Amino acid sequence: MPSPMIGEVRMFAFGRAPVDWLLCDGSLKQISDYDALFALIGTTYGGDGMSNFALPDLRGRVPVHQGQGMSRSGAMTDRKLGVKGGSETVTLQVAHIPAHTHAFEVSGDQANSLKPDGALLAKAVGDTIYVKPENIKSAAPLSTADTTTSVTGASAPHENTMPTLVLSYCICAKGYFPSRA
Repeated sequence: MPSPMIGEVRMFAFGRAPVDWLLCDGSLKQISDYDALFALIGTTYGGDGMSNFALPDLRGRVPVHQGQGMSRSGAMTDRKLGVKGGSETVTLQVAHIPAHTHAFEVSGDQANSLKPDGALLAKAVGDTIYVKPENIKSAAPLSTADTTTSVTGASAPHENTMPTLVLSYCICAKGYFPSRA
């Protein structure tokens, strides 16, 4: 295997950085200790650029190639080197959900059982709301009523993480310096 190139990022199946590699954990490094790596990545990932610079932070992140790709529907979002995006949790609002309906069965006939087959929506005659059959205490006939479904949900954040496998991302700090093509 050829010598690694400074700035190259690789995945490793163990939890530490090999010799001459650093974990991609966003930590600050002294420019004087890693001047060749700093010459390549500068302050793209942070740091003051005077005495220190930051390594890429790939903890909990999925790397995405820089630039603007194309899809069948046209140009995709232009991704700039070092910019983070996405969110581990999202809160869906009603505006995020397309308009839709849910059908449910009701009967126009008066009910003749407290627990009819099919569990159709109905209300007891004289009642103003639907009552679950097991909550009806009399043998009064049941009839249907017009009703609508309502909005549900708590507007609480939920996990937004794709299936993952955790590996260690490391960046080469000492190796050969890449030439410009």
